[in-house]
Amino acid sequence: MVMIDWVSAKIPFYYPGIISDGEVVSVTRDGEVEYAVRKRLLIRGSHDGAITLRTVEVDSDGNTVLAELSGNPVKFLQGHNLFGSDDLLNLVAETVLRLAEILKAPQPDQSFKMVRSGNYTLSRIDINRMFALGSRAEVLAYLYAMSTNTRTRSQGPVTKGTTVYLNKTSKRWSFKFYSKAQEAELKRNRKQGTLDIPTNLKEWVNAMLRAELTLKSNELRELNLHVAANWHTIETLDLFADYAERIEMAAQKPIDDLSDLIQKISTKAAVSSYQLWR
Repeated sequence: MVMIDWVSAKIPFYYPGIISDGEVVSVTRDGEVEYAVRKRLLIRGSHDGAITLRTVEVDSDGNTVLAELSGNPVKFLQGHNLFGSDDLLNLVAETVLRLAEILKAPQPDQSFKMVRSGNYTLSRIDINRMFALGSRAEVLAYLYAMSTNTRTRSQGPVTKGTTVYLNKTSKRWSFKFYSKAQEAELKRNRKQGTLDIPTNLKEWVNAMLRAELTLKSNELRELNLHVAANWHTIETLDLFADYAERIEMAAQKPIDDLSDLIQKISTKAAVSSYQLWR
């Protein structure tokens, strides 16, 4: 199962006035204003999950009619992203309804119809998938093995802590692999107001390797997936698998599937690598 983990989009959204958290202004040394950029307004949803929003276009009365949305819709709506949905259009529509409720800005029928039908543009989408590896030690072992045994055609792996990045500096797409249990334990995910994860879910996530694919604006345009409505025409899992196949072993052998990658890195070798990691 895959899920949408991040969305950046320009969406039809009505608000009486301007949505922003102030402005960043560039002023010349002579005191002339060169330009001003609206800052994104952070809007909190369920259990401290948040979305940012800011006005992009206004009508003749100065009211917002197009807004830039960015964030994790699943976390915003349900308070966690241990699991979720790959139904992009419904996720964004439900997010818009929740934002409208929080901002006390009911959406005009025509505006919301455009959201429902996917009549808006995307600049970033994150898709993730989880793999069960048995234990956290095995997850960390595989991550270490990936950091030395995998690459894409143009770039080798980059690591930060136990997280492994592939194609990290690409302006088109990238992968990130990490221990979901470790990520859930980060301080930012344990602060007051965040959802308390039940013990059985903590045990379940302990053995999970998460693979996260980011598709950026240029790639979305090339795929003709920058228009949200076009996501009706694809299977998200197939799209994810297509990019997973671009990951190669160090010997330049393509990976048919991420599950295949996990099988190809032997547990014995990975565990011995993990001892070095520690």
